[in-house]
Amino acid sequence: MTPAFIRTAPLPTGYTARHVTLDDLQMVCDFLNVMSQFTLGRDAFTPTDIRIEWTSGSIILETSTQLIFDRTGALVAYMEIWMMPINRSFIWSQVHPQHEKLGIGTYLLEYAEEAVRQSLATSPTEGEVVIMAGHHNGMDAAQDLFTHYGMTPTRWFHRMGVVLTEPPAPAIFPQGIRVRSYQHPQDLRATVRAKLDAFADHWGFVEPNFETEMEEWANEVENDPLFDASLWLLAVDEATQEIAGVVLNRNPAYDDAEAGFIAVLAVRRAYRRHGLGSALIQLSMQKLFEVGKRKIVLNVDAHNPTGALGIYEKVGMEVLYTRTLYEKVIQPATEEMVINKE
Repeated sequence: MTPAFIRTAPLPTGYTARHVTLDDLQMVCDFLNVMSQFTLGRDAFTPTDIRIEWTSGSIILETSTQLIFDRTGALVAYMEIWMMPINRSFIWSQVHPQHEKLGIGTYLLEYAEEAVRQSLATSPTEGEVVIMAGHHNGMDAAQDLFTHYGMTPTRWFHRMGVVLTEPPAPAIFPQGIRVRSYQHPQDLRATVRAKLDAFADHWGFVEPNFETEMEEWANEVENDPLFDASLWLLAVDEATQEIAGVVLNRNPAYDDAEAGFIAVLAVRRAYRRHGLGSALIQLSMQKLFEVGKRKIVLNVDAHNPTGALGIYEKVGMEVLYTRTLYEKVIQPATEEMVINKE
């Protein structure tokens, strides 16, 4: 049995905490953009994107969020916890630099760990459960916080990008593969399944509840005013009509108004090593160039097992910045569970 968890980190004197409500949308957006200016030098959040996230079902505002205010009533920290799946619970928090190293970060991590443990008490699992958090490289306060909390760096993720000065070369697809744009809602189920199948051998993958995953995708597609089905590309096997791979693009990127974003590249295992991934990236760059984007960005696991990093480098992409992911095991596995640790 996992030992009981006892919180020990109070908030500093004069600080208060509460959970988020939808009425906080603009306040939180403004605060997160202040923080984004510190790390990226630009605004990276919109109220619409935050609302989609808060209403996706992945975050329960009453139990999975915290706002921290100083004695003047100013918002100085924000946290949200993604517990779907519970086995890979991700903590995302921001503490204003003027309020770092006062104990706020530890308070938020303890709150998050307790929330995960309470969820486990009502919906137990015998698989390993870890809490995760990350930071941009160079953020010493965050590194010290996670390390002192007993978290271990386990993975590195790159933001890569390229600035195009001329139209990309045409994409060349493997024989027997045709590409078409996504159609909603009729393509939703097959697209979600293709993505999950393709990511099953990626690090940290846990098979989600499929219907819940469908609902989350539908929520984003139907509520994002910038969703463009012509930028979601499906590679179809002409012989079987099966989706062999997908590449899902967004204009603009969620966190960079100047960039087009390659959000998801997924190629099913049986169709790898034939140039399909490279062709989908090339076509994505063409499509984004055609709608006026010269800067193209994406995120990638630095240890991606499919060779994605090499594909991106071949089209001229370079690492713009790196994030380090930390983990802490809060429940060891008591029986074998499908979590890819490679």
